Amino acid sequence: MNNKRETPTGVLCGVAAVALMAISAFAGDTEAQTYILQGEGLDCDGTDCVLPAGNNLVVDGQVIADEPDCPGGYVRNGSVTDYILCEKTLAGGTDRMVKVGSFWIDKYEMSAWASADCTGNQYGESGESDWAMHDNGNWIVSQESYACSVTGVTPSRYVTWFQAQQSCELSGKSICTNAQWQAAAAGTYDPGSAEMGNQCRIAATNTSPRATGLAGASPGGVDSCMSMWGVEDMIGNLWEWTSDWWGQGTDAMSQDQDGAFGGDGTWNVDPAELQGTYVTHFPAAALRGGTWNDGDQSGVFNLNMRHGPSYSSSSVGARCCLR
Repeated sequence: MNNKRETPTGVLCGVAAVALMAISAFAGDTEAQTYILQGEGLDCDGTDCVLPAGNNLVVDGQVIADEPDCPGGYVRNGSVTDYILCEKTLAGGTDRMVKVGSFWIDKYEMSAWASADCTGNQYGESGESDWAMHDNGNWIVSQESYACSVTGVTPSRYVTWFQAQQSCELSGKSICTNAQWQAAAAGTYDPGSAEMGNQCRIAATNTSPRATGLAGASPGGVDSCMSMWGVEDMIGNLWEWTSDWWGQGTDAMSQDQDGAFGGDGTWNVDPAELQGTYVTHFPAAALRGGTWNDGDQSGVFNLNMRHGPSYSSSSVGARCCLR
């Protein structure tokens, strides 16, 4: 028996020689249905048995949790069998995420757009000025930015940590934690290994990142730059911000920020070496993966702790996660 739920709004597969009884249970304002199996078993004609969203299956008194394959608003692409691919159709393209354990991560590096449906201006496509924001990452009124994971576009760059955070949050996601990034990168062949070829964009002669959707087709394969979970270009192409900051130490300093940050104070912070235009004393925010011309230095254990969260450059991008 397979009680896997293919979509958040799935329907129950065919039942043979079975009686199913639904019992309603209320928790606050949320109604949940519990299906009790009486008889031999579900017959799904060789396909996955699918339960309605928010339900459990009880077999001989044992509750079998119905874990969602995709987050709300996304539908699983059943034609992909090597990993769990979740898709949401938007006006500007199909937003794609993949499942890694208990969370989802964008399949592609972030492209940031003026509208939530991935249309309008793309920020950070060709220069820092694309963002139409202050250097410290604060938003100019009516200049919101939304993160999308769509194919066939150059991922957004010149992005500060603050801009990446806002873009992900406005899209219902968040910047990946360092731990999530590490888990999702598993299985990507490292450029420093004997098996790795030229699938990741890491050559010293490269002068720019490549568009999304060009990483190959084999998850965890030597012929692609794709993790075992189906995440593309985690190695090379662009540095990717993660949520984690580090900067407390015994020799830490305290001071006020520049006027661009309203003179906000910092205390007991070891500053990152590289900061933004007006900033002098933010801790380091972790960047992962490497960039388009880092060669063998790129890889799943590549870590950059030189940059404060207000830093931006042509080689810095981001990726969103969702739990």
